[in-house]
Amino acid sequence: PQNPENPPQTSGNPPQTPPSWNLEEPTPEEEEDARRIALEDERVQDLINGENYELEVTGCGLFPDGEKRCMLLLELENGEKYTIIVNLSQGTVEEIREGEGIEKGKKESGD
Repeated sequence: PQNPENPPQTSGNPPQTPPSWNLEEPTPEEEEDARRIALEDERVQDLINGENYELEVTGCGLFPDGEKRCMLLLELENGEKYTIIVNLSQGTVEEIREGEGIEKGKKESGD
């Protein structure tokens, strides 16, 4: 039988990301849309609160439910980082979570 610790390489899903997150580089259009959708969200505006910020689209992907989603990283002037999940198909922000990315969750910062 297969050794569960060494799945065959044909699975195509790198172990560090959940299977549903096959993120690719966003196209310029996707990047523009994702940023606009994120910045139109009240919760995002509350986080920015008139400060300087950087908003970066880190990846986009098509999900099993047929929706296209992008992951964005919002970095505020005070050093806080937030991961924003934008559903491009719906034009909505689905989730805002503190910290950087799902795939980078292993790196806990000790502050």
